[in-house]
Amino acid sequence: MFQAKFMPNSNNATIASCAQDGQIRIGWILSEVDTKKIAQHKGASHKLTVEDGSPHILKTVGEDAVVYHIDLRESQPHKLMTLNTQKNCKVPLFSISSNPMNSCEFCVAGRDPWARIYDTRKIDESGKEVLKKFCPTELQAYSGFAANITCSMYNYNGS
Repeated sequence: MFQAKFMPNSNNATIASCAQDGQIRIGWILSEVDTKKIAQHKGASHKLTVEDGSPHILKTVGEDAVVYHIDLRESQPHKLMTLNTQKNCKVPLFSISSNPMNSCEFCVAGRDPWARIYDTRKIDESGKEVLKKFCPTELQAYSGFAANITCSMYNYNGS
């Protein structure tokens, strides 16, 4: 297991997790049922993010370059996008974080030097409709995958 988080407003009774095998699981502490698989990446899933104030919404990323939006009230996860470079190469993703001040915004990072911010209202399946992109100047001209970002996060105030 790479990461586990309590779902907000669940009285710390519901836990979401992601793991090396790509499985996204939900667990209930006060239940006879241990866990339930709610999504599956084709490769490892390193991080997940929960939506502040919602006990039902989470997003996950995986090394398959896919971002899933999962509503626990629905039976299937929703594939938000697959992140591709301008040359249509998939970018394996290692990190995702939700903006605590704007639940529509999230940032992702992975096996390239760019951190990207998306708005779920304006997103397309290819991941090319990025809201903002950040990269150190000295790495912008480099086109290889030597530089990685293993974690990106919003500050408490959304900056």
